[in-house]
Amino acid sequence: QKVIKKNWKEILKENLYKNITLSLNEKSSIIRILQKEKLTEGDKKQLISILSKLPTEELISLLGENFEKHTQNYIRWGWDYDIGVKRLMLNRYLKKLKVEFKEEEKPDSTQYIKPEERSQIKILHFKQKIIENLKNLHSLIDATAEQKELIWAKSLEILDVFILGAENGEFTFRKEPNLRVIATAIVYTVIVSNENMPKISISELSGLYISQVTNYYRQYFRRLYPRLKFNFGSYNFKKFRKIFSLYFFELIKNLETETSGLVLCLRENILKNINLPEQLTDNDIDVLRELATQYDNIFINYFSDLAEIVKQLIISSKVFKKIGARLVIKYIANNLEKRGINLFMQSSSFSRSIIEIFDFLKKNYPDFFPSRSYTQKRHNEYRKIVGSKLKLFIIREILKNKEVKCPECLKEGLLINTDISRLKALQLHHFSGKVEKKFSARNLYKIFTNNLSNPNFLEELIDQVEKEKLILLCNNHHTIFHDRYYRFFRYLISWENIFSYPPEIIHMLIRISVDTFYETRNLTIEKKKEIRRYIKYKLKKRYIIEQFYDEYCHICGELSTKKHLSAFQFAHLNEELKTLEPNSLYRRYSCSEIARILVREKGGYVCGNCHSVIHYDKYIPLLDKIFDNKSLIKKILDDYNRVTKKFTLMSSTNSIGDPLKTFNKIYDSLERYLTAIYEISKSGRDVTTSALADYLKISIPPVHNFFRKWSDLVRQYINIVIGRGSKQSIYILTDKGKEIISLIYHFKNYYKSL
Repeated sequence: QKVIKKNWKEILKENLYKNITLSLNEKSSIIRILQKEKLTEGDKKQLISILSKLPTEELISLLGENFEKHTQNYIRWGWDYDIGVKRLMLNRYLKKLKVEFKEEEKPDSTQYIKPEERSQIKILHFKQKIIENLKNLHSLIDATAEQKELIWAKSLEILDVFILGAENGEFTFRKEPNLRVIATAIVYTVIVSNENMPKISISELSGLYISQVTNYYRQYFRRLYPRLKFNFGSYNFKKFRKIFSLYFFELIKNLETETSGLVLCLRENILKNINLPEQLTDNDIDVLRELATQYDNIFINYFSDLAEIVKQLIISSKVFKKIGARLVIKYIANNLEKRGINLFMQSSSFSRSIIEIFDFLKKNYPDFFPSRSYTQKRHNEYRKIVGSKLKLFIIREILKNKEVKCPECLKEGLLINTDISRLKALQLHHFSGKVEKKFSARNLYKIFTNNLSNPNFLEELIDQVEKEKLILLCNNHHTIFHDRYYRFFRYLISWENIFSYPPEIIHMLIRISVDTFYETRNLTIEKKKEIRRYIKYKLKKRYIIEQFYDEYCHICGELSTKKHLSAFQFAHLNEELKTLEPNSLYRRYSCSEIARILVREKGGYVCGNCHSVIHYDKYIPLLDKIFDNKSLIKKILDDYNRVTKKFTLMSSTNSIGDPLKTFNKIYDSLERYLTAIYEISKSGRDVTTSALADYLKISIPPVHNFFRKWSDLVRQYINIVIGRGSKQSIYILTDKGKEIISLIYHFKNYYKSL
């Protein structure tokens, strides 16, 4: 025993240098205590306070095998790693070694006294009073017998540790402490620090305010008996968020460091009290150390979230600075929440916390961070601003500061539809002819939101634009380019006199063109039908536009139905009153029926570029957020006012006919008979019934049936000289028939030549 007593200092001092958990300050404090000849009660208190923070295994390595044997008496409690019990073990171990501690001078105080002053407070009497209060509370608890037994046992153990702390002078309390509050706080401590506890209303149980109990818990019991469920309200996280957001920013502002490694490194630094921000007080560090040891998962997750938030703000700030847009925190917060990053907060609190972090970082690094919007914009407005800014950024990059003009408009000498003032009408066109509109402002915003955490988003976006060989086109020419069948059959659709012919002739020319053109002649019957329907739709559209507005767009006067029909769009005066999609009408209805429906829709046909201006009203309040140039904003406003003033609704439908409406499908047979008569007569022979039957490879009765059935219609194209007796009838083309056969061969030859 004497040897142990003599050597415990040497054992501790020798092993102290091997320990990596204690900080240098803590080691120095222990060394100063060990160097003293006589130790005081204050030295004992400080020594136990430092050593009790260590895991039991490290305590054994510091104090040797005799202390290990001593700890076996406490393992049965199930508290081997509890700070309170470790303090009890250390205190009793030093008593077992009969280490003497000199009494210190006691301060003269009437309000506060230390528990070891036996003359003023009798500890045993104090403890007994607490036990009586515990018994009263225990009798009121509604729980199972097993739960009540556990609550009682744990309450007594906590009381023992509490009394020991008082004896060691670890804290002071009032001369006349509230015994009911202390007893309730002990029961509360048991409930919050153990599993499988009953749900108990502490206020109802004790008749005290919960704040009285929790304040006592925080002051005396929290460090020894932390909550199983972490309570963020117990820590000053607002201060920590600011300090460590700056800490993380300075480490990852160049985005070259993984955040996961930073958090683990931070935890080690906190445990060792090294390389920490200067703004942290000693109390802050104690709190963080407690958090890192007692709530390790909470610590890692919380500070990992904080590091990811800072990283996201860095990435977003770089993008927003480049595109010149204001940053809105709400949408960054939404994106982070989708990734499971939330600082253990509800959405509204989380968003406010990110605002606080951003404002704090911007205050410290004003040139690094962009301005943020102080009002939470509606999502549609935010999408328009960011999408437009991204579109402007791409246009600047691909044109390399050249003048923004649609090259196709320039080729055609068009003046109005070409520049950046009609940003909404400018499209990024795939040189390869891909149909998707991937780089519209709307889709650019979608790409942006899907890549919020990508630090190289803008660079990769420009690389993709260059890889896909995008060129800038106005909406009109972009639409025309992607309207494949319009480009194939524009010659027919735009033919000057097409509507001067009867419906059956128009249908005939449509069939001939589709059956002759090399891209479509070998398609299936169903596919050809689909293409013929498409051509009819285009012809109906052209007819209706020209009946109401003549050939040119009635606003810009530059786009014509003969060259740019696909670019014309139906614009509603008020989009909110829109009841249908006009394009859906052309398959089911005739021209007169379509016109009547469109008049009720309150709108009119304009070219696509002018259409984009008509509905620019939602962008007008956002112009100063999208464009920096005031003269450009004025030009946009002037254009908008001019376009909306000139926009004319479709009104009277009295002049609208039905140039494609037919009640029969004779056009296929008529074309074959006209061609047969022309080819036979060209050979110098008479066109008789038998000659027609031979040419058409049919018998004579079907020939008679055709001319008998369609005599009224056919008569305008074919003269029939009725045969008498044995003479057969002779068929001769009229002047109109000759005109139609000329058309047939014209379109056949044209589409064969392509």
